[in-house]
Order: sequence, then structure tokens, then C-alpha cells
Amino acid sequence: MPGPRLAQAQVADHWALFRERLSEVGGEVADFSAVADCPGLFWIQEGLKGFWPGLDLAADPWEAMTGVCRADMAVAETGSVLFASGPDQPRLLSLLPPRHVVLLDPKQIEPNLEAALARLDRRNWAIVTGPSRTADIEGILVRGVHGPRELIVVPFPV
Repeated sequence: MPGPRLAQAQVADHWALFRERLSEVGGEVADFSAVADCPGLFWIQEGLKGFWPGLDLAADPWEAMTGVCRADMAVAETGSVLFASGPDQPRLLSLLPPRHVVLLDPKQIEPNLEAALARLDRRNWAIVTGPSRTADIEGILVRGVHGPRELIVVPFPV
């Protein structure tokens, strides 16, 4: 059984690979101050609303420029984040606003998809790999057609 030092090294390795792969698919890692400077109204997952006092919150999710929610897990080898949907975390948070901010505890990163799938339960899950993009019209890559144009991950211990 690995000791705490090895576990910390594994977390650091998974975080480094996750950041690299997220960047490759068009996502980015930022800190709270960069996100707080994002323009427009925010729509925030229940339970997180008191965390960032002073943000302008949208009364209607269709008005929000930024959706903020916590990831349940991530995959280092693909740069993907995973969300279980439910009443306190509707899928619209990750789909509707043009900018999606994900709070992720680096300890929640699995090394590969196989390890992540082994942890899933029977709830509905979404796996998000980078901002929304499609190339289904004449092979031209377009972002934000079916979801957010930006995906920003913020390290956030649970």
C-alpha cells in the first residue's frame, strides 16, 4: 500500500497529465480570480453560491454567460471531466451558458477512462472533453454550437 508521499506524487502526476490533455482539446486551467473577472451573469450550482460573494447571478439560466459547477471526477489521459446530474446539479449548468467553469479536486482525477468507469454508479453521468465543438458541416471545426465555447477548470479541493 503506497504511503502518503507516493499518493501525493500520483495526484501531481495525474493533475499534470490532465492539464496537458485538457489544453490539447481546447480547455484551460485558471484560478478563482481569473474566473471572477469573467464578464456577464453567472449561474452557479446549488451549494456553491455563497462561495463567491459579489458575483452577478442570473435569475434565469438563459441569461447566464458562465455556468459554474463541481466535477465529480476527471480522467487524466483524456482531459475529461465527469458529472453526475441531479436536482442540485442540472445538466443545463454545463450545456447552456457559453462559458463553463468546472471546480475540480485534483484528488478526484483517475488515470484513465477504465478506472473512471469502474467508479460510476447508476446515476446519469456526462463526460465532457473540452469545449463544445463540431466539424459536421464541410469538415470545418466550429466551437459552441451544441454547448459552451469555453471550458475552464479551477482546482478546488472538496
